[in-house]
Amino acid sequence: MIVCKKCGYENPDNALYCNLCKELFHKKEKKMTIADLPPEIKSQLFDQKKKVEKGCAISSLFSDVPQKKLLTIAIIIGAIIVLFLFFFTFYK
Repeated sequence: MIVCKKCGYENPDNALYCNLCKELFHKKEKKMTIADLPPEIKSQLFDQKKKVEKGCAISSLFSDVPQKKLLTIAIIIGAIIVLFLFFFTFYK
């Protein structure tokens, strides 16, 4: 039984609030920290963090390509998509 601190009413153990005065019961939940994780999970987490800091796999594929060239390719692909959509919208 959970006893309400405000009115003293006895409520069931699974109650979220007092059935008499409607006072909310705040259950203290322990928040998990990195220190609470098992060592193998910690190592996987830090490995993932290192990969993110290095950059994702896709960006590493283009790491040696100059930025202007990537922008040009993106604009050309965008223009092709727009022309493709325009063509199929008006010429059905």
